[in-house]
Amino acid sequence: MTVNWKKGYYVGQEYVEDKDRISMRFDVQFYSPAELQSFDFYYKKKRISGSQEGRYLTVSFIEKLPRKLLDDIAENRKNAQQYVYGYLALPISRVNQEMLRQRYSLGHFLVSTFSFFDVASITLTNIDENPTDEVISMPWPPIFSAPPHSEMCNPETFIRDYIDSWNDYFKGDFDNCIRKLITSVENFFDFKKLNVKKKHPWWHLYARLTAHKPSFKDILNNLRKKSRFIGHEVVSMNLLFLYRVRNSITHGSLRIHQENGWWFCGKALETVQYFYQFLDGGDEHSNGAYAFRISAFASLLSYQTRGVTVEKSELLGKKISDEKLKDRTIQTDEDMNNFKFNNLRFTEDEKIIISKNRPRK
Repeated sequence: MTVNWKKGYYVGQEYVEDKDRISMRFDVQFYSPAELQSFDFYYKKKRISGSQEGRYLTVSFIEKLPRKLLDDIAENRKNAQQYVYGYLALPISRVNQEMLRQRYSLGHFLVSTFSFFDVASITLTNIDENPTDEVISMPWPPIFSAPPHSEMCNPETFIRDYIDSWNDYFKGDFDNCIRKLITSVENFFDFKKLNVKKKHPWWHLYARLTAHKPSFKDILNNLRKKSRFIGHEVVSMNLLFLYRVRNSITHGSLRIHQENGWWFCGKALETVQYFYQFLDGGDEHSNGAYAFRISAFASLLSYQTRGVTVEKSELLGKKISDEKLKDRTIQTDEDMNNFKFNNLRFTEDEKIIISKNRPRK
């Protein structure tokens, strides 16, 4: 494709501008050790069906894809399959909701949620009028290496919990993601000895007798009061809200819905990563730096597996063009911190949305 750089270019533009669209049926296979019920429903105006044969669940849905993209996928050119990854996100999200329903309504503990990384195969089949025999088996599965320079011989317990939280995030098990995140933070308090009783001289008998371990809220409030940095304030307030959500999940009826889990748990994971960085120093071999590398790698995977579609490339191209007309408002480190952490902050509207989540039938 010839690119006119004066007019600008965005990734995937050659596919966006291809008006020859072909209706393709996606057949996505997942391995399941459990016997699953078949399903067929509409979600976001998309029909999603699933049936099991042997140990494999096949999830099917239809998308219109550019002819040029299909040709490049068939010939394994330009890493074109990355533009198909994003189409899987919405169906997998709705299928996970169905998996959780079956797990609890059937009492079948082997029913698992799925992630992009659990896909066994993807087949695209032309279903347009006068269809050809066109069937494309995508190069699959992709293999992802570990984050660069991330090896740690014996990670602390809170780091292990943090890694497990990311695993639940990608599998769409958002309730467990939040549970493990808060457990991770509590174990970090133990690691840093932030939850020990305040020591008093032996002659302060009453103070010694009434001394108690600081609560989760006490620890975060004490940390926040010691700093005026916006990052410390936002992280502390976010963690307090996450703690309440964890308690409502563990001891109440709150259940995080699939359409909310990605943005909510994404903010939660980033919040905890910053918390560890703030309190564990800046050394590249510290636990905080280790958590940062894990988070950066996971964020890249999340973008690759959820954000890349032809439609989203078009929207991104328009956004980039529009932003060229705007003045740059970020000029200092303080501007950047305000922008970054205000976007990380849980807004009041977001808190209301999450607090109203309840189990679905």
